[in-house]
Amino acid sequence: MKLRTVLFAVAVAVAAWLVLQFAPQPAMLARAVELPAELAAIVAGGVFFLVEMLLAGRVPEESVQRIAAAITAGILEILGVLLGLIPPEFEQLATALLNLLVIVLGVVSVTKLLFAWTGAAVRKLQARG
Repeated sequence: MKLRTVLFAVAVAVAAWLVLQFAPQPAMLARAVELPAELAAIVAGGVFFLVEMLLAGRVPEESVQRIAAAITAGILEILGVLLGLIPPEFEQLATALLNLLVIVLGVVSVTKLLFAWTGAAVRKLQARG
């Protein structure tokens, strides 16, 4: 066996053990802190893009999207489990911080778009003379 294969198998086993150790008990399944939908979409898009970029050319093309989707779903579930571990007294703070993160990312995205749009408009005006 190649060293990479062995390391990958060990990493999967450790990850599975960690998930089983910290998985919420049936009484804890109702999560008070959840990842906002907007943040979940950003994380999913980023992870999906990254996995596709890393696997391109190394894995058959028809399998890349399936693998990327599985890894993305796994990461989102792990994030959900980690958010479920937040103690009840910090749930409001965690929810507020997650919403603040969504707002900050939205403002940064809109600002970048605005600067790109105004920069293109200024260049167009300067080209006219």
